[in-house]
Amino acid sequence: MNRKSLIASLLALVLAAPAVAPAFAQGPHNRGPHHQAQRGPDRHTAHRPAHRPAYRPPAHRPGYRPPAHARPPIHVGRGAGPRHDMYRGQRLPAYYRGQRYAVRNWRMHHLSPPPRGYYWVQTGTDYLLVAVATGLIAQIVLH
Repeated sequence: MNRKSLIASLLALVLAAPAVAPAFAQGPHNRGPHHQAQRGPDRHTAHRPAHRPAYRPPAHRPGYRPPAHARPPIHVGRGAGPRHDMYRGQRLPAYYRGQRYAVRNWRMHHLSPPPRGYYWVQTGTDYLLVAVATGLIAQIVLH
């Protein structure tokens, strides 16, 4: 009985060898058309189910709207400064951050006292309350 099972397993091995041999003959980098399809530019979509759409970045999705903090503010009316292009929530341009434009005598200009960490800046005939650390415009007084 033992001899019959040995002969049967050898026969099965001989018959299966031609089916296994091509996979080893092709090498590890070229394993047939299935693996070559994954090496092309569309390798991420090769196994995606038909009901699942391709990934699209949020900005390219229909009806996408960025969150409020990421959108530029909608400016209605005139802004501050000589070109009227400075608005609340924006950063003060670097050339206005020096001592030259800082308002030290805010009482004479009829301004409220700046809170701690803020200072007044004069841009043309307008005044801006600016954060010292970040340069963000907190308040605008137009004249």
